[in-house]
Amino acid sequence: MKIKKDNIKINIEKGVGNQLLDEINRAKERIWIISPYISDKYTKYLKQKNEDGLDIKLITTTAKINNKAISELIIEKENNENKNNQNYKDYRLTGFITCIISLFFAAVFGFLEIEFITFISFILFLIGFIVGIYYHNEINKTTIEYTTPFETHILKNIYEDGESPLVHVKLYLIDKKVFLGSVNFTEAGLWHNIESLIEIKDEKISKKFEKEYFTILSIPTVDEKDINEIAKELIE
Repeated sequence: MKIKKDNIKINIEKGVGNQLLDEINRAKERIWIISPYISDKYTKYLKQKNEDGLDIKLITTTAKINNKAISELIIEKENNENKNNQNYKDYRLTGFITCIISLFFAAVFGFLEIEFITFISFILFLIGFIVGIYYHNEINKTTIEYTTPFETHILKNIYEDGESPLVHVKLYLIDKKVFLGSVNFTEAGLWHNIESLIEIKDEKISKKFEKEYFTILSIPTVDEKDINEIAKELIE
């Protein structure tokens, strides 16, 4: 069934992907998607659109069927917050300078057989050595973090913990158009299932749905999962 009236088009049939992907291909500014389920083919597609300079946003879920798609989005990133930390560099330098001065005094007072000051100098040497090595290691310490190429929110699936509500909305904001219906951003949804797709071409309505997009994320019972946690689970 197809209905087209004014700025609204309603489509209920198999293969609604033709209509949706045509609009996505023509997008000039943005593609914002809420889809509980997504195929890896289409996360790759969104990555390409992001590289082309479009504003890409995605809300999906931790459903196991999404694992491959989410894996496509995960980027491993080395993080060294201390590398340019001037205080750490100063502490390291202070430690090593303390080592040199302490050794000098230890040698001098050792030669003069002043044991107490020689002992104190060796203690200062050890302290300086430990401080210098510690901050040297901190400056060069690298940790692995994970991120995504564009803004991605992965919400907990109700079937996973039995408590978080499943965000079951299917919403596509493509430039100034709104697409609603039953279709997930998957092969099955776009091409094989009989799905509903409502297209609304109205800038005012588009702005309202834009606000709603972020409202969903602010619902207290909607639980978002950290990408680092997800990445570690997928790797394991």
